[in-house]
Amino acid sequence: MGLCIIPLAPRLGPHRPRRCSGDPALCTSSPIMRFRSRSGSSETVRWGGRKNARRAAGENGQGSRASSRLGGRYRPSLSRCRDRGDPSCASPDSVRWSIDPRVRTDRPEPVTRDHTQRRYPCATDCLLVGDRDPGPCRCRGTRTLSAESIRIAVLHLGVSMFRVALIGNRAHQNTYGPIWKNRSDAEIVALAEHNAEKAAGLEELYGLPCSREYDAVLERDDVDIVCIATDFYLKRWLVPKAVSCRKHVLVDKSLARTMEEARAIAAETRDTEVKVHLAYPHRYYPGYRALIHRLKSGEYEQPVTWTNHFIRQFPDGDLMRYVSYPTAASVNGGGELQNLGSHPVDLIHHTFGMPNRVYAKFETAYWPDYYNQFGTEDVATLVCEFDHLIATVIVGRNRIPEEGSAIDSIDLWCRGIHARATVDGLEENEEALDIGMPEYTGAAACVQNLIDAIENNAPLESTIHDGLAATEITTAGYQSAESGQFVSLPLEDDRHPMIDDHEQIIEGYLD
Repeated sequence: MGLCIIPLAPRLGPHRPRRCSGDPALCTSSPIMRFRSRSGSSETVRWGGRKNARRAAGENGQGSRASSRLGGRYRPSLSRCRDRGDPSCASPDSVRWSIDPRVRTDRPEPVTRDHTQRRYPCATDCLLVGDRDPGPCRCRGTRTLSAESIRIAVLHLGVSMFRVALIGNRAHQNTYGPIWKNRSDAEIVALAEHNAEKAAGLEELYGLPCSREYDAVLERDDVDIVCIATDFYLKRWLVPKAVSCRKHVLVDKSLARTMEEARAIAAETRDTEVKVHLAYPHRYYPGYRALIHRLKSGEYEQPVTWTNHFIRQFPDGDLMRYVSYPTAASVNGGGELQNLGSHPVDLIHHTFGMPNRVYAKFETAYWPDYYNQFGTEDVATLVCEFDHLIATVIVGRNRIPEEGSAIDSIDLWCRGIHARATVDGLEENEEALDIGMPEYTGAAACVQNLIDAIENNAPLESTIHDGLAATEITTAGYQSAESGQFVSLPLEDDRHPMIDDHEQIIEGYLD
């Protein structure tokens, strides 16, 4: 018997039913979706716990059958609760739907609803019962499906709503948070940050309470994806914990401060079924992407030099008005080679693989009043030596009289061509090329890659393995800067020289 799905929930995604908070912006009461068969009978779907997942799936295998017949035409927008304080409120009259033009339009329209009677005017006329366990639906021939069964169906329908938790308020959470917030297929449902001042900032931005306990949020059943942007030393514990809780993960660069941390993360997340995307937005800039594609495809032959300038420029004055760094090396693993430098280091490894050896030289040239207190660098030069190529990174923060744009470019010399890439363009021998503009770039493309991996099993473009490689290269750079010598890879001694032995891994909080 063929099934069609009639969406009856403002939030399509498995989550635990909760009572209405009384705040119309935060209503999270129990949603319902109904399967209606062509014969007129129906099945009411209420999200349930994992406890009865296998039993329900065994009793009713309709989820996958339904999902195979329908495409993702309908995408819900967030609703608001009218019955403030009513524990059974689930805003049944406030679902709005938009049409996805890429999908066939011969789909059933969503039913209308009678909010006054709190009943759905359909053939089965089921009563919404809020967060109480409904048991079998009152309608003839119906039964309750498991959360796991309907989750599979919803993902295939293209109407999935991913419930996202923002973990930490450091680095680029102010970039990723708004991206998640503005997506039609995602909803931020939880926040976590141990530092009270930083937590208050998240609460103000997203209108949700911010937990001071990371584990409490990672263990929640109503979270599908976690976006981790914390100080680097915390990721050693947060990434494996998220994976053990079966959460998909978007983790901001850098993966780790030290090789000991990176190896522990890699070991504890190996062979997981969840998706872990390490976010390196520079991979998705159109100019860089076009350059790397031409190199990997063989269109650019015999490259001999690659030079990447990545200089952020800030006006003279209070640097901390613009950035959350510098910090002590024990917190984030060093200065700008570890911070800004992780982007060009990742591009080099992504394009050419692991270098044979590296040489680094550091300066505290422009912001000594900020960096000297930590003994870290505001400018770093890193030379990566391959068999037939030298790749050089010049990275750091410049101090200028007024605000200025970043210097972000790659120069490549290969047979017959001098190619110059910027974030948005590519030139060959000073002639601009038409490289097109993708739908997603930068950080938004990182998020999209994770979603594609979850929904369609698309390959992740950047993983824990890439983070492990970047950590090894930057660690070699810090060793080279200390010794004044080239350091060969792979490392024989994986200690980070700016971090004490007892702090190569840190338990607890440093602030």
